[in-house]
Amino acid sequence: AGGVITPADVLDVLPAEIVRYFMVKPVPAKQLVFDAGTGIYNLLDEFSQTEREAIEGGHPPYEQAFRAAAAIGRKRTVSSVPFKHLVQVYQAARRDQAEALEILGRTGYSAAVETEREVIISEFGFVANWLDKYAPEEVKFTVQEKLVDQPLSGAQLAFLAGLAELIDAEPVSVDGQRMHELIYAAKDSADLSPREAFQALYRVILGKDYGPKAGWFLASLDRGWLARRLRLAE
Repeated sequence: AGGVITPADVLDVLPAEIVRYFMVKPVPAKQLVFDAGTGIYNLLDEFSQTEREAIEGGHPPYEQAFRAAAAIGRKRTVSSVPFKHLVQVYQAARRDQAEALEILGRTGYSAAVETEREVIISEFGFVANWLDKYAPEEVKFTVQEKLVDQPLSGAQLAFLAGLAELIDAEPVSVDGQRMHELIYAAKDSADLSPREAFQALYRVILGKDYGPKAGWFLASLDRGWLARRLRLAE
């Protein structure tokens, strides 16, 4: 059916040690089923957690698989940042690695950026290949550089303007949880349903009706740019 993924294909989206881990983890008689879509999230994060626990002296469920996979040319290739978060940050930064690192620092991973910078940069290469080749459409997005004309109701326009005002009134640092609270406060003031509010946000920022978790996503964007975009100004 043309759906075969070769080892070379897999190595475009995963470090070699993760591929080895995937192959030696199951019992020998078990058939291997490789999920090149969102299954990569789970595989990478599982490996990262197993690695962390093993290094700290623990005995995680797949410790032997990790040690076998990491025995050849040992070099750390997976950071402590969840792969899903890397995927979202990389896209929020329009695939600019420097900006992506800055966003990571603003979204709770400043320590990882400080100590695992080169590993994270290496992972961005795998993220880019995965987005281009295997990522499902529902996880892909592009922050629109120019405002795209989108149908919005009067209540949605009021919601966006109200949210811009609330953001401007906040201290310099606004995390994902606080942004989530501001979104709901603006939504209630405009008498919108959550669906209508999130739809308005995604339309003016991404040019589509859906996107990543809104609180974290808006908190990752430059506040000045975000306020202008919510006011439908460039």
